[in-house]
Amino acid sequence: MTSLAFILGVLPLAISTGVMGGMIAATFLAIFFVPMFFKLISDGHLTEKRSTAEIRREIDEAAKKREAGIE
Repeated sequence: MTSLAFILGVLPLAISTGVMGGMIAATFLAIFFVPMFFKLISDGHLTEKRSTAEIRREIDEAAKKREAGIE
């Protein structure tokens, strides 16, 4: 509703200057992408597959390699 009010409110200015489309494009992108990202996050598709212990082990190994000069 806010986007629609903004678009309709600045429509006369946009038409008079010949610049139009940014807010309309952002609104349509938000209509599709926000729900899609919510679904991906809520379903766990974007979550880490490794356990916390595995991540910490990888960090420790990388730190040891860095200290030893092996990169």
